[in-house]
Amino acid sequence: MFAHLFRALTIPDIVNVKYNNDDWNMFYWVIAMKMKDIMTRKVVTITKGCMISEAASLMKKKDISCLAVTCGDVIEGIVTERDVLRKIIANQKMFHQIPVSEVMSAPVVTVDEDIGVSDAVNMMQDKHIRRIVIAKDEKMIGIVTESDFVKVLRKIKI
Repeated sequence: MFAHLFRALTIPDIVNVKYNNDDWNMFYWVIAMKMKDIMTRKVVTITKGCMISEAASLMKKKDISCLAVTCGDVIEGIVTERDVLRKIIANQKMFHQIPVSEVMSAPVVTVDEDIGVSDAVNMMQDKHIRRIVIAKDEKMIGIVTESDFVKVLRKIKI
C-alpha cells in the first residue's frame, strides 16, 4: 500500500535529496503521526441482526464504505461494500434476507490510538486489511481506512 512512503529516512536519502524546510517539516510530521491524528471518530455502526439491505442503505446514505458491527460497546466485526459485492451479489443471493452477521468480516483488528501511522500501515499490509479499528481500554474510539491515509498524503502533496 503506502508503507514505502512512511519508512524511516536513511542518511543517503537526506544527503541526495534537497528538501526545503516546509517539505521536510511536512514529511517528518507524517512520519511522527499517530493513528489518533488521522482516525475518523464518528464511526457508523449496525447490529449483526440487521439485514444486509439495511447496511447497504446506511452506507449509501452516509456515503461511507463500511460499518462497524457492534453489540453494545463491543465491536464484533466490520461489514464493507466489498463484502456485500463478493459474498452476496456475486453469489446471486437475496440480500434482503441475509443478516449482517453472515457477511461481516471478523475478528476485527484493533490498535491503540498512540501507535504510529507507519506501524499501522505495515500491520494492515501484513494482515491484508483495508481498515483498522482504533481502540482504547478495549472500546472502539475510531477507525482508519486506506482513504484516510490518502487524505494525509494529499496534504503533503506526495
